[in-house]
Amino acid sequence: MTGTIYDNNGGYTGGGGGSTACLQTNSGLLTQAKNDLVTAYNDAAGRPTTATIATNLAGATLTDGTYDSASGTFEINGGGTLTLDGGGSADAVFIFKMATTLVTSSSSRVVLTNGAQPCNVFWQVGSSATLGTSTTFVGNILALTSITDNGSSTVNGRLLARNGAVTLNNTTITTSNCSSSSSSTSSSSSSSSSGGSTTSAPATRVCPVLNYVAPVIIESRRIDADSIFIRWGPYSGINTFLIE
Repeated sequence: MTGTIYDNNGGYTGGGGGSTACLQTNSGLLTQAKNDLVTAYNDAAGRPTTATIATNLAGATLTDGTYDSASGTFEINGGGTLTLDGGGSADAVFIFKMATTLVTSSSSRVVLTNGAQPCNVFWQVGSSATLGTSTTFVGNILALTSITDNGSSTVNGRLLARNGAVTLNNTTITTSNCSSSSSSTSSSSSSSSSGGSTTSAPATRVCPVLNYVAPVIIESRRIDADSIFIRWGPYSGINTFLIE
């Protein structure tokens, strides 16, 4: 896991020293992030529908638009593939609206063609989303309740749940920045005139540099005759030590 873990109550205890060292508490930032998610969810849910399509998306090729289904749910069954065709535009937007669930089967895929970008794909899920084992998924899932990966899925986008948990299991998640059609054209022209090409590296999140601070015992108590409970800081962790 790379980047920063934001935890409002300081209760994160997994992952060992490397991950724990990246722990940051920022209640204001987290509140704003939650509010932004609610705004995005409501915006997607309120978009006029372009077309009502079949529940099973396997084998479908779709262009820019806002889609729902008569069943109020979407699935990708049988390890099938959903293709999203940008039609040559980097600004093509795909919105899928579900009253209830999103479910993909094992080894199912979402692929992009003709300029479509993962940042412009949104899945508004009225309850929970479940990714089958080894799903290759694209887009931003905005779930009202929860999101679960059954194992080893690859997601190019974001997994955001409003009221429940996001459960990962050997999951690989990559976020990327969208480029607009105009910026792509400008970059191409610049490269041609200079006789070379330039490549912008994607933004990366780096753990903050931490100055060592001696741990402070926040809480300690005896658990039984031969062990004690210790909660320590400045980075919260919980350890049980055997006393011999």
